[in-house]
Formats: sequence, C-alpha cells, structure tokens
Amino acid sequence: MVDNADDSRQQAAVEPRAGQRLANARRANNISMRDIAKELHLDEVKVQALEDNRFEVLGAPVFAKGYLRKYAELVNVPMDDVLADYYRLNRAVGAPPVVGPKRERPPTELFSAPWIAGALVLLAAATGTWWWLDRPTVPEQNSPISGSAEPLQAEPMSIPSAPPAEDETGTVSMPDPASAGTGVGAGTAEAEPSPEDIPADELPAAADPAGAPASEPTSVAELQLQLSFRGECWTEVTDGNGRRIYFGLGTDGRNITVSGIPPLRVLLGNNDNVSLLVNGQAYPVAASELRGNTARLTIVAP
Repeated sequence: MVDNADDSRQQAAVEPRAGQRLANARRANNISMRDIAKELHLDEVKVQALEDNRFEVLGAPVFAKGYLRKYAELVNVPMDDVLADYYRLNRAVGAPPVVGPKRERPPTELFSAPWIAGALVLLAAATGTWWWLDRPTVPEQNSPISGSAEPLQAEPMSIPSAPPAEDETGTVSMPDPASAGTGVGAGTAEAEPSPEDIPADELPAAADPAGAPASEPTSVAELQLQLSFRGECWTEVTDGNGRRIYFGLGTDGRNITVSGIPPLRVLLGNNDNVSLLVNGQAYPVAASELRGNTARLTIVAP
C-alpha cells in the first residue's frame, strides 16, 4: 500500500501542470513562442516564465491567471484544467471560485416609492391648470365683428274697449264705437265732467315751475378707440353696457375704429402687434395689464 501511494505522488510530480501543459500543447500544434508572445502582448522572456510556472515574474496573480486563460484559448487546452493546476501550485492564492449560473435580478419597478407617483400626478395637474388659465380666448365662429345691436321697439299697448253696460231692466247696451278709443270708461252712459262744471276750490293747483320734473340726464360721452395692427392679434372690445363692439383677428396694416360707453374692456392676444389711440391720443399699455404677451385693459378715459 505504501509503494502505491509513493508511485501516485511521483506520477503527479512529473505530470505537466499549468504552464507546462500549455507549452506541450504549443509544441504539439507547431506554434512558436514568438507567435504566443505576440498574441499575449508579452516578450518571450515572460512567456518562458509562464511556461515554467514562475508566475511571480508576471506580477499580481490576476495578471498571471489572465495570461493563462488567453494562452489556453490559443492552444485549445481546457481552461478549467489550467486554472486548477495554477491553484494547486499556488496555495497562497486560495481555492478557485465556485462558478455557478448567473442569478437574474428582479426587474426594477418604475416607481420605487408611492410618493414619486403622487408628485408626478400633482405636477401634471398643476401644469394643466396653468395652461387653462393662461390660454388665449378662442374666437367664436359666427360672432359679429362690429356694429351694435338695435334695441327692440315696444309695440303700443292697445286699450281694450269698455265692457257692455247693463241697465236696471237687464238690457245690455253696447258702447258707442265713436268713443271706444277715448279711454276705459268712454262707452259708459255717464260722461266725464268738464272743467267748467268743477268748483274753483276743487281744481288742481297750477304746477310750480320750480317743482317741474327734471329733464333727462345727459348721456355719457362715448370713447373712440382706434386699433392699428402690425401683425396678427386676436382682439375683443366690450363697452360699459357689456355690449361687444368688436371681436376678430387683426392683421398687418389693418386699422379698426370703434366707439362705446366707458369703461371699454379690451383683450389683446398679442400686444406687440397692435397700438391704441383713445380719442385721438396714444394709450400705452401698463405692465400690470400684461400677462405674458396677452393684455387685458379697462379704459375709462384717454
């Protein structure tokens, strides 16, 4: 039994390992050391050290193992056998790592925390609200561009004729057609008393000039607004009665003049493309009346 163990140790001692295994394969494939050095980007001295298992010449163990792998690929030697030899010869390096199948990582979720999704929803809501408040007014398709609506004329109310009169005997008498339009009681048998038949003390007193009803108030003077366009600009003008006196798209070179009772409320979709004259005087747009390039004006006087 002792003799067989000694034979096994001797056989293992003479068996080529690592670099020696690679050198034998190189010679068997009729490959020169110069060609191996060129493929490994090493000089022939270091290739010879690699074949002699003098791995300290190559530097750190990671470099020696890397060159062994590449050398094994060039001469078609199983890489696992070469590395196993390397670890047997270099106990200080440690055992070879256990190579197993790669574990697949679970896919990363798009939203790792609920608060990120909530923040995105709030951001989208804020953006939609800002767009809605800042959007320009869209013109109506069939709206009148200018002009004023004429007030409706009230039809005169017709006074109904007097109802038929009935006397003590039950006989119904029809009103006189000639006097049917004079009043409600024009068809009655009893006539209205004339001023001569009314006593002087029962006559109404003469109207006092000082107490005469005041005349109708003077109408408010209208403002004249002239708009001169240098480019496209959606424009809307409303007078003090809420009546829209202009609504449309101004274009380059177009001049519009409208009049209305103050205050005039003006909406300009592109303030840079229009200039204003109020009663012939230039009307500048204040910074407080601008929102972006959209202007909202309230004109009370020139």
